[in-house]
Amino acid sequence: MSNTIISILSFNYGMKDRKRIDECIKFGIIDTIIVSLMITLLFELLAHPLSQLFGLSGSTQEMIDICSTALHIASLGFVFMGISVAIQGVLQSIGYAIRPLIIALLRLVIFVFPIAYFFTLTENVTTLVWWTFPISELLTVIVSFIILKKSYNERISPIKNESITNNLVIAISREHGTNGKEIARQVAKELNIEFYDKERSKNLLLNMDL
Repeated sequence: MSNTIISILSFNYGMKDRKRIDECIKFGIIDTIIVSLMITLLFELLAHPLSQLFGLSGSTQEMIDICSTALHIASLGFVFMGISVAIQGVLQSIGYAIRPLIIALLRLVIFVFPIAYFFTLTENVTTLVWWTFPISELLTVIVSFIILKKSYNERISPIKNESITNNLVIAISREHGTNGKEIARQVAKELNIEFYDKERSKNLLLNMDL
């Protein structure tokens, strides 16, 4: 999902199409949330069956229960993780490199170790320590939205709220007998853009040489 956001958003950012930039950010994050929710639901439903796989190697029931608890709690962070990763893709698309790296460090290192250490000081550490992951992801999302807002104001807000249509180019490939030239002519007429066929393009190049 992040790679898709990078590909589509960077193209529209290069085109300076404000409307499509906003749509890419909006739907990119929303779609990632939907996928993350599906993954979270899947792990919540399969937490116990997956944990029982440890029993195949001779693990005790206590170990299986701990694993099941870990999956139930840690998988809650997947939703927040999806949002952070989507925002990383947005930031990369508009030309930032350090800010996505900061988000990655927040969710993987900076928040994780102090929170995990705090839980190791509690009595019920085998249960509470797994909350490190959803808490870290949630905190990262909060910071990510702050970074996204700042980056949006710096790079996207200055773009005029107009799409560039005078650079629209539609190339129509055709086979003999398909009447492709006439179809192209009609498309150009409907879209109110210039029509160029082989002959006209050749004449334009000759005039440029003169």
